[in-house]
Amino acid sequence: MIESAQGRNILALRPGLIGGSYPERSASGSKRMDGAFTPLHLRFAKLCRKSDSDLRAVADAIEAWGLSLQNLEDARLEEMLLALRRNFASQGLSVPLCQQAFALIREVASRRLGLRPYVEQLMGGWVILQGGLAEMATGEGKTLAASLPAAIAALAGIPVHVITANEYLVQRDAEYLAPL
Repeated sequence: MIESAQGRNILALRPGLIGGSYPERSASGSKRMDGAFTPLHLRFAKLCRKSDSDLRAVADAIEAWGLSLQNLEDARLEEMLLALRRNFASQGLSVPLCQQAFALIREVASRRLGLRPYVEQLMGGWVILQGGLAEMATGEGKTLAASLPAAIAALAGIPVHVITANEYLVQRDAEYLAPL
């Protein structure tokens, strides 16, 4: 926690709604409005911290599933993908099935792309799968994080469209993720 000039604790996460002012925003302005939103701001930040611990629990569950997959043959992973597809068709996108699918897709990404999604990427992918927005900084692996929920939706038979900012990224990411 960082203390403001008024002695109040404020969060120092990242700029924006949770962390405070954006860098381009000048410090001058209506202090009264900032003060009016401080209680709401702190309450929202507390909610986000709780959510972060929930996401860590999901990532831990995915890690646990993943341990059993590391020594399996590719043919066995393929069989598991087909079984997941059938299970999604009959049971829907249940939490245990999605966690198992995340672990399986993570293992396939590790083998086919040579990259193993980090915990932060698992958490970002989980947020997207739940219909939320995941904010990730440059270099944190948004492409790999977004591939996880996209692959799960595709496995479940849900039409998937991944939208990105420009034609260069479309081409790059399509080529990059083709093996996955």
